[in-house]
Parts: sequence; C-alpha cells; structure tokens
Amino acid sequence: MHTASATNIDVPTYDVMFAIGGPAKGPAMGLHYVEQNIQVTSAPLAIQNIGALIGRDILSKCLLTYNGPACTVSLAY
Repeated sequence: MHTASATNIDVPTYDVMFAIGGPAKGPAMGLHYVEQNIQVTSAPLAIQNIGALIGRDILSKCLLTYNGPACTVSLAY
C-alpha cells in the first residue's frame, strides 16, 4: 500500500462483499446494491472515528452528492 507519507507498507488484505440495504419492511426491502469479491486492505482508521472508506471503484458506479453548505451527503446507485 502507498500512503501520503510512506510507500511499500505491508498490510493484510481481505476479499469482502459490499452491500447497501433497503428498509427492513415494504416493497423496497432487501439488498439494493451488491458488489462481490472486492479486495480491501486493513488500515488503523478507528482512531480517527472512521469505520470504513468507500473507494472510487465503488463510487464510480454511483452518484455521490456532497452539499457542503447544507451538510448533507447522498448516494444514488
């Protein structure tokens, strides 16, 4: 992995599934967006209160809207 401050850092990698779920009940219930077999790396993000980062490989298949003045984010897929 390469970071802004270092290169060639060995980190664990994992194959995961990424899914966006819908409401638990109603006509739109269940999983709406699923990506299988995505390779991810481990990084110490919890100290920054970050659960996960979504990369451009996923975002390139979605529409991400960030409205700074309104402090809102939306993700359409």
